[in-house]
Amino acid sequence: MKSISHLAWIRVIGNIKSFHNKKSVTAARIHLVTDMSEIFYHQLEALSVHLYFTKGPLTESGPVIPSATGAGVPSAYSAGAVGSRVDQFADFDPLQREILLFMKNTITDENGSSVIEIANAVKKTGASADKISEAIDALTDNGIIYATIDDEHYTVA
Repeated sequence: MKSISHLAWIRVIGNIKSFHNKKSVTAARIHLVTDMSEIFYHQLEALSVHLYFTKGPLTESGPVIPSATGAGVPSAYSAGAVGSRVDQFADFDPLQREILLFMKNTITDENGSSVIEIANAVKKTGASADKISEAIDALTDNGIIYATIDDEHYTVA
């Protein structure tokens, strides 16, 4: 295991839950920040979320807010802001896009979709189990989806 300095920056992706008026955080992923630009991207994305909830969503003619995952690509913070685009998942690779479209169109409760449901839905792409797992990990790492009731159920952020 790699030792981390006490002055290191980390990124935590997880869930905030409330039970009996007590809030808790469940960390799904913890990563060492190696590119300090990620901190500034986070601040910009947090600002975009604030603007989304205080001023409303962007229109199709509005600008696409850059995100930590690349210019104009939806992330945990900017997904709502670019959600008015015709295909908000167009910038993802084909397998990730299929996963996101399936989840967006089928999730009906807070439990989300199981990995098995996701795999069955995207099997038409011909992707192997490893590729599906890698795609789910990439979407989780970027904060696009997150684990819900366990490590086998996910929902769109």
